Order: sequence, then C-alpha cells, then structure tokens
Amino acid sequence: LFLRRGPPSSDEVGIDDGARTTLWVFGRRVCGQVSPPVPQPGLTLHDVRSVALGAEHVLVVTRTGLALAWGGNSCGQLGTGDEKPRGWPTSLHLLGAVRCASAACGPRCSAVITLDERLWTWGEHQPASAPALLHTSWVNRHGATDCGLHAAQVAFGGAHMVLLTSGGAVWTWGYNESSCLGWPAAMVHASLRHGFQKPRSPVVLPQALCVAAGAAHSAALVDAGGGRGVPYLWGDNSCGQCGVGGGGCLPLPMPPPGFEAESVSLVRCVGGTSVLVCHSGRCYLLGGGARVEAASSSEEEGGISEGASSAGSEGEQEAGGEGGDGGGAGG
Repeated sequence: LFLRRGPPSSDEVGIDDGARTTLWVFGRRVCGQVSPPVPQPGLTLHDVRSVALGAEHVLVVTRTGLALAWGGNSCGQLGTGDEKPRGWPTSLHLLGAVRCASAACGPRCSAVITLDERLWTWGEHQPASAPALLHTSWVNRHGATDCGLHAAQVAFGGAHMVLLTSGGAVWTWGYNESSCLGWPAAMVHASLRHGFQKPRSPVVLPQALCVAAGAAHSAALVDAGGGRGVPYLWGDNSCGQCGVGGGGCLPLPMPPPGFEAESVSLVRCVGGTSVLVCHSGRCYLLGGGARVEAASSSEEEGGISEGASSAGSEGEQEAGGEGGDGGGAGG
C-alpha cells in the first residue's frame, strides 16, 4: 500500500496544513481476487495518516484519530470482537472513546497507540480478540509494570512484541525460545525461555530511538551521542540476522561488529533478516548467512551492486517467514 498526497478538502482548510492522503492498494484481496493498484474503497471520507499491514489484514488510523481495519480475521486481528473477515474498511467502535495516533500490525495481531501514549492491542498472542489496554490487561498482570504506558512505537515479531517508550526504554514480552526478549535472567532460569512470558522490566539498553522485531529476533537503535545511532540486535541468529557468525541465538542485545565507523539512522527486521540504513546512504542487509552492502545511488549508478542483488534475493527468501515490523506478507 502507499499514500498519494493531494490538496486538502474544503472542510480541512485551516485545520490541517498537510495535504490530504489517498490510500492505494494492490495484491490479493480477502475474496481471493488479485487487484491492480486502485484507491481503497470505503476510505473516501477519511484522511489516512498511519497504515500497518499484517499477513492478511490492514489497519489504518485517520487524521481524526479513528481506527479502521479490514481483511482476514481468523485470530480476531481486526478488533471487531469476532472472527469474521471483512472486505471493507470497518470502524473499530470499541476504540470510539479514544483518539488513535498510530497503527501497527503483526502477522495476525494489531495495535494502536493513542494520543495519550497508551498501547491497545488485540489478536493472536494478545489479551483478547477485541481492543484491550495492555497496561491493565492480564498480559501485564493488571498493571504490575509500566509496560504499555508512555508508548511511542511497537513492533511485532512472529510471537513476541517490542515496545519503545517516549523516554527511550524498551519493553519485551511474548515467547522467548530464541532469546528474542533479551532478558539476562533467562540465561539462568529455563522457565523464562519457555511458554508465554509477561513483561518484567525494560531491556538493559542505552536510550533507544526506534525498535524492530523479526520472526524470532529483535533490534533497537540507540542514541550514542553526537547524532550517531548504534544498532543493537538479539535473539535468533540462525541466518546471521544479528550480524555475528556462528548461528544459534544471541541472548542479550549487542551491536553487530563492523559498524563502528557508521552512523545508523534506521533499523528494520523482516522474517530472518535485519536491515540497517546509515546516514551515509548505505543500506546493510544482515541475514541469509552474510552481511551485504547496498551501495548508495551517489556511489553506483545502478543503486545496488551485483553482489548485493544476489544476496538480497536470499534475504527475501528468509523474509518470507512470519513476523517483522509490518508482519508477514505486509513486511
């Protein structure tokens, strides 16, 4: 999906200086038909500001703070309180009392962060099939920790979640068989590596700027001062997605070697691959058994070198697994 910017409608003039947005969609729909790029029906009256993709569903947030969802609903990921799929954008009336700011999706789960920085989630591995305030839900032992408050960004993996707060703290919860939660205590207590794990305390990290989650690994970009960003990765490393050799798992967050001279501006995870974008314009793909550098357009006219293209295909194969920031096929 992508957003096309256009002139604001008459009722928006003086309310929002930004241009009005139109959502275009393409690919396989719920009915099984494959659609070419077309404006999404049912959103004509809405100005979309945030879009998130799951494996088979879409969640959007409008300028007015309304959340709408459509697509597959086998795990209640649409937030309608049932498991019936929707082929048309459906307003989430259960969120009618709050104003949403951003949307996020996992393969079969969804979330919104509201203007008051609270996290609401629903679907697979979440409190319920209807929107629930994570902080007061059973997942957080009904308010036992501050997880779910001061939320700034959330990322969904295959079966784990990573939350960034507005203060730069990182919370993790979910299934931890691959050490994707980054908990030191899990190294000595086997019970913390099996079954669903509830939030305990923030991950030991410097102040984070953004977070990401792959199928079974996690990442955070931390502030190293002087405008320099340093990536930290942990969890499943079977494809080299944490940037170190040897496979296996990386139980604690660590910066990948070889990036000491780089300043990373963005980190993303898709399936078994990590993507690091640097201020220099370089993009690094970690996964598929090798670290690959995609040259910036200013250095090489083709944009991506031949070696990077071939290794990128391997990364795409790995990315076919579930999980990753936008989740499943959406990622």
